[in-house]
Amino acid sequence: MRVHGCTLLNVGINQAPAVPEYYSRFFDTIIHICPGEYPGHLRQVGHHEYIYNLASPSFDIIAIIESLSLLESTLCIEIALQSGISYPGLACPDDALIIGRMCDLHHLDNPLTQALSLLEIAAFECLVFSSCPHYITFFSSVLPCFYLPTDINLSQWILSDDISQWLSRPNRLHLDGKLLSTLHPTRSYLFNALFAFHSDQIVLPECEQRSHNEWLSRLGETQIVVQCGLNGNAHPPFLAAVAKGAIPLIDSLSSWTLSNILGVNLSHLTYRSPSHLAALLQLTPRYLYDYSSITAISTSIRNLMQRNVSDWFSFLQGALHRSYGRPHLVSATRQSRSVSSIFHYNDLQQNMVFLQALQELIRRCSYLSHGELPSLVLYRPETLSFGTRSLPFVCEHAFNLWPVQLGTRLLQDRIPCRSTSIDEALVVLASKLKGRPFCHLFQVDSNELTASIHVATPWT
Repeated sequence: MRVHGCTLLNVGINQAPAVPEYYSRFFDTIIHICPGEYPGHLRQVGHHEYIYNLASPSFDIIAIIESLSLLESTLCIEIALQSGISYPGLACPDDALIIGRMCDLHHLDNPLTQALSLLEIAAFECLVFSSCPHYITFFSSVLPCFYLPTDINLSQWILSDDISQWLSRPNRLHLDGKLLSTLHPTRSYLFNALFAFHSDQIVLPECEQRSHNEWLSRLGETQIVVQCGLNGNAHPPFLAAVAKGAIPLIDSLSSWTLSNILGVNLSHLTYRSPSHLAALLQLTPRYLYDYSSITAISTSIRNLMQRNVSDWFSFLQGALHRSYGRPHLVSATRQSRSVSSIFHYNDLQQNMVFLQALQELIRRCSYLSHGELPSLVLYRPETLSFGTRSLPFVCEHAFNLWPVQLGTRLLQDRIPCRSTSIDEALVVLASKLKGRPFCHLFQVDSNELTASIHVATPWT
């Protein structure tokens, strides 16, 4: 499926950039463009893979292309899009195929709306998701979307590993992350709860952040990897653990999301709270897991990833064929697609604010219930002047994401006295959590949806 002479420019701010191994099947050359300690220099870091460190703060890709003599190449440009990232002076050639990579849609303030706003910086042809594929439903109303995690190597995926080989792995347990992280406070809360309340029951390993290569190597040497799903995020570390033959345990909220996205049942790999996780870790591996079922899940997920990669390759081939020698086609295509979108751009942004607020509300409730995820009740007003066209869709999507927390339907009955708006509920829970260790709260924008839809929690 390789396109002869096609070069990928991978643009981002990470000074240790990487792309999935399957990219080499499509692109002849990969050049990472990022800040770094060798400004203005092109360095080879792999087979047909290079890094170019920016010589100035400006992301003038056109000037870089000229300086690297890439004018005759077929160019694809991939740009990382996530909350907190900006690209001053960004300039891309009109005839390049531009890909947006959605990253980390689960942390920092308003990550969905900030990522959405970045779609205006360039004429993107498609979006690829490193994580959080449950939000593809929304972003696909703007552009074609593909779920392509970065931390998996499909050619080295361990499809089978018999029980004796698995039991002989040198490491019994790995906690994926570190004890304190402002980016991942839920994970910090979980691991600190394990050490604080359960370290006398189970032997817990040192919890530290590792380099990318060290982390992947550790996964391949470990029996069990504890994953914190980070607000329902179907994230690359879970898939990387599966691909390396480790057994990942994951929280119930993310297990639900992953099971639906990946088409597998992960209920037997699920923990409900820190105390439940500690109880699972006290069991011996032989009695805790049916390794044949783990192998079946791994095979199913790998096949799905292979199909996703194949679909994306086919899309890129078609897009490059359409745009060859026809400048501005990408911009025109995106403009046409936006006009016929399910939602108007601003309407889509407002709905994402609603989802962010609900996600943060669930996380705060989890803090107050010591890691459990208590049920919430939503009450939709009978009349709502704003967003009436999209309200049923966004509410249905919310229930698909958080069915255990939100029940089975959105109540339209008279709002009870104990309920309050989502905005007010966030303020109430923030006050109750004030001063608690490891409970880092993120700010969330508000709009008419979050102010009008009411919610009842055990603490409001």
